[in-house]
Amino acid sequence: MSRKIWIIAILGFVFLAGCRKASEEWVGVYTGTAGNDINQVIVSRVDNRTLRMELKVYAFGSYYTYTTLYNAKITTPKAITVNEDGAIALQTGTYHFAGSGTRDRNSITLSGTATNKSNPSDVKSYYFTGSK
Repeated sequence: MSRKIWIIAILGFVFLAGCRKASEEWVGVYTGTAGNDINQVIVSRVDNRTLRMELKVYAFGSYYTYTTLYNAKITTPKAITVNEDGAIALQTGTYHFAGSGTRDRNSITLSGTATNKSNPSDVKSYYFTGSK
């Protein structure tokens, strides 16, 4: 019986170590390519399964925060999903963000929609592709 417990404990440790490595590989400042809605994304680690992503736009020579996604969930080492409520700069109301993202080495791609919870016809899309 104790052998089974050790095997389960080791597998759990390996899984958690892999999640931590995956979350750390996402961390960084990504600069977008031409044609993006979002021009820069700053990714920080919340925990082994969750990332914080600050989406920024470039205007008048500076980057300004468009929105911050506080709970981007890592689904695989190279993929995330977004499903949370939040705010958009210069907009009123609460928006529901839904989307996904992928990572390939030092590049990420994010896309999704933000729907105003009190006005469902107010839907904003966001898209980003860029690298560290």
